[in-house]
Amino acid sequence: MKERFKAFFPLEDEERSSLLKTSAIVLDANVLLSLYRVRRQTTEQILKILKKAKPNLWLPHQAAFEFFSNKDSVKVQAVKSYDQALKKLDALANEIRNSTEELSKDRLLAVTAIGEQFSSEVKKAKQDIEKKRKGYETYHQKEKILTEVEKIFRGKVGEPFDDKALAEVMKEGEKRYTDRIPPGFRDNDKSQNVRRYGDLIMWKQMMKYVAEIKAPLVFITDDVKEDWWQIVAGQKKGPRPELVEELFKESGQPLYMYTLDRFLKHAESAFEVEIPDEVIEDTRETRRLVRVNETRRTNVSAGQRAVADLATALENPLLAEVEKIAAMQKFAIKTRRSSNELVKAAFEIGNSPNTAVKALLQFVNSPNQLVNAAQQNRDYLRHLTDYSFSGFGRDGSEGEDEEEEDEDDRESDPTIP
Repeated sequence: MKERFKAFFPLEDEERSSLLKTSAIVLDANVLLSLYRVRRQTTEQILKILKKAKPNLWLPHQAAFEFFSNKDSVKVQAVKSYDQALKKLDALANEIRNSTEELSKDRLLAVTAIGEQFSSEVKKAKQDIEKKRKGYETYHQKEKILTEVEKIFRGKVGEPFDDKALAEVMKEGEKRYTDRIPPGFRDNDKSQNVRRYGDLIMWKQMMKYVAEIKAPLVFITDDVKEDWWQIVAGQKKGPRPELVEELFKESGQPLYMYTLDRFLKHAESAFEVEIPDEVIEDTRETRRLVRVNETRRTNVSAGQRAVADLATALENPLLAEVEKIAAMQKFAIKTRRSSNELVKAAFEIGNSPNTAVKALLQFVNSPNQLVNAAQQNRDYLRHLTDYSFSGFGRDGSEGEDEEEEDEDDRESDPTIP
């Protein structure tokens, strides 16, 4: 039994200590992109570990492609974060300044000195942020990280699938995603095929590689969605059983998965390198922030596509009424608005035509009337969709529950006791 389901059993102490030295260590693109997101000290520590693990490292072609496709945008976003911090400091300084000026009118309140002291501290903080921003830009303009990554993965990047193999994977992906077979089904809303099936393409390349070299697979990824991880009661318990089973079937090899911070923790003992706790925490916090931002972008873009689909359906006279109704239903689901809330929205929009209000009242039983009303009044549709977006959570994200991580973030390996 253990031989057949080896990856589901806890590793013995000897196996654990040798795992990273006897397995194929495969990195997801998001791990390499983290080099541009974390602090410089953390970047240097990660690169040090990767150099130690170099004999066992391998990068799927799809992961390399995604790394190069997203590297520059990650750097731009990092610079923007410095600018946003400066704006927040300015806003805070203005708020304090206005408050102290108002309070200083009362002679019993000696707050002027406090306001001046705070302004001085804000000035120092801004100077520090500006210095770090300039340092980040200077450091990355020289592409030092890319140079190191190229050295580490020289001769260790897989070949791409040819057009025929790629088409077969994407065709298979359609059925897998419909049946929610991992990995990648959470990317089904992405518009481009290569992006939609990127995880599946990478997974196929990984399976092919470990089947050839006949070694266990250790996959390092900061993608913590349910189409990679088995999540029980909000906690990640290891790779999805379907993935473990598929890899064993295709290659006869076990699968182990780690997030970057857990990989660093295990690599510390495997490669006898001391890694500061703040480095581990930096990678963990960076993963959390990236996930929050990606969730916001995904939810908003899904809603935007629903609006676009609805508008296209209503403006196409050749489209059957049933297809228009389906587009409207999809819009309602994506924007998470009930018919009652849509009616409320109509009443809040002062210029809404009565026909639209009446149609909304009968939305459940007679969706055709809402189609007709929207066709007659494009401005109303625009206002209605704007209102629907107000139903998203703070900063444009839907109010979806997020899986909670274990207190010590033990989600990375099913073998962790």
